[in-house]
Amino acid sequence: MDLDVPEFIAHFKQLDTSVRRTAYHRIIDQLDPYEWRDVKKRINERSFQKDILGALPLEIAVQIIKCLSLNDAHLLRRVSRRWYDVLSSKPACSVLLRLYTGGSFTSLGDDFKSTLIHYSRRRRRLEHGNPLAEFRINLPFATGQEILSFDYSEGRYAWLTDGDTTIVVYNLCTQKIQRFCTQNRERLGKLRISEYIVAALSTRGYCHAWELQTEGVHSVRLPNMDISLFVINGFRVAICFNDLCLESGRSNAVIHYDLQSGRSHTLQHTQDQAFVGLSSSPEHLTTIYLGQQRDSEGISHCPPRLHVMNYKLHKNGDASVTRSYTLELGLPQCCQGLDVGIEHGLQDDCKNSMAVLYARPASRTSAQEYILPITYHPKTEKICVHTLLAHQIARPLCITTVDKDIIYWIRNDDGKRSIWISNPHAETPLYASRNMNLGLPRDPSYGASLFNDTYRILTGNSKFVSMTDATGTRVWSFEDSRQSGNISMPSLSSQEG
Repeated sequence: MDLDVPEFIAHFKQLDTSVRRTAYHRIIDQLDPYEWRDVKKRINERSFQKDILGALPLEIAVQIIKCLSLNDAHLLRRVSRRWYDVLSSKPACSVLLRLYTGGSFTSLGDDFKSTLIHYSRRRRRLEHGNPLAEFRINLPFATGQEILSFDYSEGRYAWLTDGDTTIVVYNLCTQKIQRFCTQNRERLGKLRISEYIVAALSTRGYCHAWELQTEGVHSVRLPNMDISLFVINGFRVAICFNDLCLESGRSNAVIHYDLQSGRSHTLQHTQDQAFVGLSSSPEHLTTIYLGQQRDSEGISHCPPRLHVMNYKLHKNGDASVTRSYTLELGLPQCCQGLDVGIEHGLQDDCKNSMAVLYARPASRTSAQEYILPITYHPKTEKICVHTLLAHQIARPLCITTVDKDIIYWIRNDDGKRSIWISNPHAETPLYASRNMNLGLPRDPSYGASLFNDTYRILTGNSKFVSMTDATGTRVWSFEDSRQSGNISMPSLSSQEG
């Protein structure tokens, strides 16, 4: 008798769970081998995974993409056509770019995919320490002391010469040189350069800044010369003064100067600042200070934290706090009892481009000492804490920020010096660069170096990284030659990783 299949299926659906399981187990036991093969084929064709991302509306999927890294996003594009479309959409690309660069694609056309791909490839090269080209240049230094005044920004080098009365600016891409000095050739001290200006503090108590495009000069009289931090970005200058005389009394203060608008802002009664960050947006400023709670005997019973304050700078000269929060330093659990403070000397060596803290045992113990570089990304306003073992860092401190949350530093491994990378968000936070050989022989001792380590500095950004010492300047390029300007750059023999 022929079985009514629809009726059989309908009856099977009405069975409860245990009876249903017994029924299909007995049916499976009755199958012949060729029927088993057919069942296996049907099982292999059936997907038991639900495509959550692919099933979501694009607006919600974009919120999930915020939790992905660039590498994750590129790998997940291969999952399915739907995932490729979602992760390659303009909203998704815009979110990824904003996470890393602070920018968006609102002003770009249909080339938003190529823009993200270009940045992603360069970011991957930076993460691995795998530049596209390497070359050497000879900058006209007269003394090793001039190297110590060295600063870098966006393909331009700046240093002091002629007895610290003249600033020299060298453009790496155009190979042009500019010179700046005051009318009466004042002696200059701390030197900083940004994409648009070069600025220095004079021994007569002025801050002089020259525009690189027009060579126009701005001069500001400083209230005192007891200065702990001197930071510039764009056309803006921020200076931290110690024990400044204010209307409300004497205290530390941060004064912000906007050279384009001529406005200034004073943040009064600030703590001992570890860092001041100038956002790419001219209306925002960030301060970071180290907070420690100590008892009457000076002993700290809780781990120190970074206190971060974001300010909104108003046109009338006032400033208001828009956000205040704390960050953990992230020291290993076995090192929570270390004494933590600001390394003012090392911080000055870095031209105040980052905060530098020390974490060392309060008394002679077997505990290791750490150096904690703290970086600030002006476009995203994100702060990142790096943890390095002090005995592994070459002296003088050679360290530079190359991109968001990534720093390069020269490590001393029993006299052998090499460029290492710190990326706290990577699976391995500290690792050696793949293809950035310093070309230095092993240092024969920890004492005086035959190669004059005193005059060595590491500088850079996401396009160029360079090491300068008494023998010259070695430059590594991470930018595609079609994007990097007029300079001729021989390609490296290695391939990208």
